[in-house]
Parts: sequence; C-alpha cells; structure tokens
Amino acid sequence: MEDGVVFPTDNAKVRIISSQFSNIRDTSSHNFSIVRLRVTEPNTRIAWNNGSTQKISWDSDKLDSVRIFLDFGSGGALLPIAGPISATKDNPYMWTVPQGIATNKARIIVRDYIDASIADTSDAEFVIGPAPVITIVFVFAMIGLI
Repeated sequence: MEDGVVFPTDNAKVRIISSQFSNIRDTSSHNFSIVRLRVTEPNTRIAWNNGSTQKISWDSDKLDSVRIFLDFGSGGALLPIAGPISATKDNPYMWTVPQGIATNKARIIVRDYIDASIADTSDAEFVIGPAPVITIVFVFAMIGLI
C-alpha cells in the first residue's frame, strides 16, 4: 500500500513495530473495514446561482445511504440538502439552489447516513448567490437629419 492511499477493504488490520526494537511488535486481533467516500462534484472554485439546478456527485464503496449538507464556511450550522438517499441510485444528486442563500465560502459535505465519521468535503470553496443582472443600454443618436 502506498502512503496516504486508502484501499477499501473488509480485512484491514493494524500492525505496530517499534522503531528501536524490531522484535517489539503487535498486530490487531480482528479485521476491520476501510470505506471510501469522496466528493467529486463540486470540487473546484465555481459559482452557483440561486434557482439553478446543480449536480452533486461522489465516489463511495460499501455505503447504503448518505446525507448531503451545505457548509457556509462560517463555522455555523450546516444546511441539510438531502438524505437519507441511496449512495448509488441517487448519485449524482441534482439540487436546486434555494433563493436567498449567499456565501463565497460554500462547500458540499457528503456523509454516511449511519456513521457520520465517514464523510468528505468538497476540495475548494465556491460561491452561491443571485444571478448577475446585466443591463444593456442602447444609445441612439441621429446626426445630420433635418
């Protein structure tokens, strides 16, 4: 296994070896599971307009159902978006962004429905707010007409 790479498995064990005395070691007695969950969209600095429908997707192994939250980046309460929903059948999840939400530090969190410690957060903050208003002004001048 490469450092920092987690492989989904039901047969994981922990082995500890002393760095000073190689004969001092131990291995866990029982297997445990390693589950993978990773938000894949949104994962870049983007902008979502109020009222637009946006795709939220994730990769996961061995999960039955998940919950999705919006983190405003303020350290406050999370906004529940969906859940429990199927981790496979409802992926991707299409979300209509409600009116009145505005932040430039939004992130999506996807969590296992049963074990909230199995979770991932989108990699980059993104913007949510009203669609920009574009005003076009036409100037019409009649020159030289009598």
